[in-house]
Amino acid sequence: MRTKYISDLIKKTTSPTPPSTAATTTLALATNAQTITGATVTVPSHIVETTLFITSSTHDASNPSTRDMIVEKELTPGQEKQEQPGHGKGANPCKFGEPAKGLDRKSLMCSSLDSAECPKGFFCHIGASQAETVCCERSGLADPCSLPMDEGKGNKQLERYYYDEHAGNCQQFIYGGVKGNENSFLTYEECRRKCMRWDLVCEMAPRASEHRSCSADRRECGEEQWCHVGSSVYSSVCCAGTSVSPCELPVAQGEGNETITRWFADGNSDRSCSRGSQCKMFTYKGLKGNQNNFLTKEECEEQCKQRCEDPCGTGIMLLTPRHSPFFCSSTNTTCPRNYWCHVGAHARTTVCCPVSDINRCEQPVAEGTGNSSLLRWYFDQSSQKCLTFYYRGKEGNQNSFLTEDNCNSACVTYQNPCNNGEPLLVDGKPRKCNPELRCPYQYYCHIGADETQNLCCHKNGNPCDQPMNQGEGESLLSRFYYDKNSHRCHGFTYFGSRGNANNFLSEEDCEATCPAVPNPCAHGRPFRNAQDEPIICGGSEGCPSNYFCHIGGFPETTNCCPGSNDTCKLPLEVGKGAEQLQRWYFDRKQQMCRQFIYREMNPCGSGTPLTDWNGKPIFCKSSGPDECPNGYFCHKGSSARTSQCCPQQDQNPCEQLLSVGYGGEMLPRWFYDASDKKCMKFLYGGLGGNENNFLSRKSCDDFCREREDYCPHGDPLMEASGKSLTQCGADGACPSGFICNVNIEKNTTVCCQDPANFCLQPMDEGWQCREESGRQTRYGYDPELDDCVYYQYRGCGGTLNNFETLEKCTEICCKND
Repeated sequence: MRTKYISDLIKKTTSPTPPSTAATTTLALATNAQTITGATVTVPSHIVETTLFITSSTHDASNPSTRDMIVEKELTPGQEKQEQPGHGKGANPCKFGEPAKGLDRKSLMCSSLDSAECPKGFFCHIGASQAETVCCERSGLADPCSLPMDEGKGNKQLERYYYDEHAGNCQQFIYGGVKGNENSFLTYEECRRKCMRWDLVCEMAPRASEHRSCSADRRECGEEQWCHVGSSVYSSVCCAGTSVSPCELPVAQGEGNETITRWFADGNSDRSCSRGSQCKMFTYKGLKGNQNNFLTKEECEEQCKQRCEDPCGTGIMLLTPRHSPFFCSSTNTTCPRNYWCHVGAHARTTVCCPVSDINRCEQPVAEGTGNSSLLRWYFDQSSQKCLTFYYRGKEGNQNSFLTEDNCNSACVTYQNPCNNGEPLLVDGKPRKCNPELRCPYQYYCHIGADETQNLCCHKNGNPCDQPMNQGEGESLLSRFYYDKNSHRCHGFTYFGSRGNANNFLSEEDCEATCPAVPNPCAHGRPFRNAQDEPIICGGSEGCPSNYFCHIGGFPETTNCCPGSNDTCKLPLEVGKGAEQLQRWYFDRKQQMCRQFIYREMNPCGSGTPLTDWNGKPIFCKSSGPDECPNGYFCHKGSSARTSQCCPQQDQNPCEQLLSVGYGGEMLPRWFYDASDKKCMKFLYGGLGGNENNFLSRKSCDDFCREREDYCPHGDPLMEASGKSLTQCGADGACPSGFICNVNIEKNTTVCCQDPANFCLQPMDEGWQCREESGRQTRYGYDPELDDCVYYQYRGCGGTLNNFETLEKCTEICCKND
């Protein structure tokens, strides 16, 4: 779009311009007193207006400095500056506006060699002289080739070329020298280069960055391109969409007005190996043909004659139903199942060959036969590496690759670190892993001495039931294993490979996986003996200096814990847990020993864990499906010991408030924020949480957000287990207070809360559950008015008579007239 002139903003005046009063307007950069020499325009003083547009441009090598460019428009009210057609001193050659000017107030000169000399929005106008070769304002169209031919003004007879959109080619015209547009080129080649459309010549045009010319003598084009030979050099270009079998394409007369004699291979003729293709003459119109287009009969027969040369070394090459070779290419391997693409030295030897019964990576290197010397790669079994060799062009085998990457991808080299079978293979490649990138359920991540050994191996059962296995190799890696007899984790040295799943990077990882005895110490870990076992203290067995004897509920938790020697000065700690043990502590204020109840570990936030008939807690898995019975959920702790079945609350887990628990574990977890209706991350202490506690965002979304769309308002009814939706229909009705809702989108029926009940509930403002949450405008149904009204909601709690919009409240609760 052309720049809007300042004259459009000046109110036109009907009074004549006083001829005697004139002023000189100067461009002032710092103050009004500073002027730039040679940049003055004399206009009536009372109507002078100047608009400046500043941009940047980098000059050529003769002036490498960077400066600001000033694009100046100067017009008087009611009239545009009129220059007489011609080439007098100071004449404006531009059709629109003034030439772009520099800080020296002189017009910016340019040349046809570098259009970047002009600022954005300007083009280089090539006039009859250097003074008229300046940067002029563009017409506004993005494509100059779409502009009509413009002879301009002036008395010069300049030979130029323009692009004719209707004719689809560049044509000559005579330019007057000034006031022309951008569709003006010095040479036919420049016009063609900038405006000729490849899609006029090609049935499938290449990308602009891949435009290139070719000829009958030089037909080199890029990959996936072929040379269209037209009637002239201007229609001989590289087209996209090369065919693997050009001789099988149907004859294409194309488009245009040309009458060119060409030859094609007749696909309907007998093209068997015994007779070959039959080449026939046709008339080509000049544009948009295909590759089955040859200049001479000899060229057609040379390309399409069926020589039936079989380059396969692994059987007989594949033939088409017409008994011609089934061609392929390195980039288009269209061979069917049980065949591979043999890439020879020529297109005629690049055919589909039968696959061998031997794995291609186990086949020996085969140099083949022929006179070619093609650099290829093969997989060497002895060194387990991809090496180079020179292929002679024919009768090789499948252990031949064009690049090293192709070889490495097909023949992955690895040393199997697993003790039980092969590692997990995905598309023939071993699945890599690390402590963050876990393996599927039946596998564990084997961590070796380097990343090449970090692969997914079969678990072969419960890792906690397996014995310690130091494995094989020369590495000395510090690891931990679980001893199921002592229920403790111990350190050992791993040799690097062929171990088992009872192999952990840290003692914490071991305890988090296996039901190890929990650490009873509030700070640090228990003191261990020479056998790496925690000392069971009490009686005759004392604790060393800086340790005290922690008296737990069991012998396993009665250990020496780090602490002060001056026990009597320590504050009382009642502990956290389900056990209630009578203990004594020294009260420093009363200077006497007093009794208290000491609590041992209880992971549940409400109630006590489920136990078996012996009174021992029932453990559950922190990953996988919930194995706890109805009325209980699996509390997922930091270790197998704290992953126990805890009592469920009456409230929907997704509506329960965030509970960070206690314990100081700082476990990354997710909870569902009912007010924001999304899952959010938090750090869990490890003990004392509730059901609104998920190991991942996905599990949180799957459990909570999936319920949102089942009912028009509120949550659907869940089964007693809280793990599945209550279905309804002809075979089973919903309980009182619920109605059966058909969800067409999810193709199911569920029990939803009855609007007849919740629309009559009071509009409860709830409570403020977070410091940053303010009051929110909500809408509720007023039965006396039979209408929805707004009220203020504090963020959490309340009743279901709570809608985010007036429209939803009205739709669900208001009576229909």
